[in-house]
Amino acid sequence: GPWGHGVGVVATAFMLLNFLYAARKRWESLRTLGEMRSWLRFHVFVGFMSPLVIAFHAAFQSRNQLATGTAIALAVVVFTGIVGRFIYGLVPSVEGHVEALEALVEKFEGLRERAKPILEKSRNPRRLTSTLDLATRKVPSRSLLGLVVRLPLSALRVRFGIWRVRRYLPDPRSRRRFHDDLVRLNRVRHQIAFYDALRALLRGWRVFHATLAVFLVLVMAAHIGLSLYLGYGLK
Repeated sequence: GPWGHGVGVVATAFMLLNFLYAARKRWESLRTLGEMRSWLRFHVFVGFMSPLVIAFHAAFQSRNQLATGTAIALAVVVFTGIVGRFIYGLVPSVEGHVEALEALVEKFEGLRERAKPILEKSRNPRRLTSTLDLATRKVPSRSLLGLVVRLPLSALRVRFGIWRVRRYLPDPRSRRRFHDDLVRLNRVRHQIAFYDALRALLRGWRVFHATLAVFLVLVMAAHIGLSLYLGYGLK
């Protein structure tokens, strides 16, 4: 009846507000309208509220396969949005987080420069340089799971390399400093690789989430078209 269809029109318009977030990200004319973080909060709010509004439209019932398929598609889109929002909070590639990655890179470079004077005082700079390279070389691009498995193995390898060259350092203080700096360098380089892998995961997840959202819109259009074809209008 008019009430149910009226709620359906409002619910559809409400759900389509989710695409304002994508428009804000891509349209230059909207770049000055508020912070991206606020738009994301609105996007998440609309995403969570959409199933509730649609449930009222359906009077908390599902009497045909197309409506059921629309509800399932909506649930999947909301779920992928929740996962994507969690990943978004971990990745330093958006406003407010990019400084974190820059700080890691700066810290990495500072630790590497601080370790170099110790090499000059050692009795075998070549051996210490190879150990330093072990802790500073770029981590190969891997999956998040691969990085998690690789980190403890890499930490053991670096510590073993430090233990092998400790006799070439002039005094206990230099040994302790060289040890601490290389352990931190190894940790920071894996943090940088971890963030890079997270950003790659987020890019892929965005495509997946957006594809599902477009599919949902198509299913909604089919649902509306079928109801109009069968004579269910606002009258």
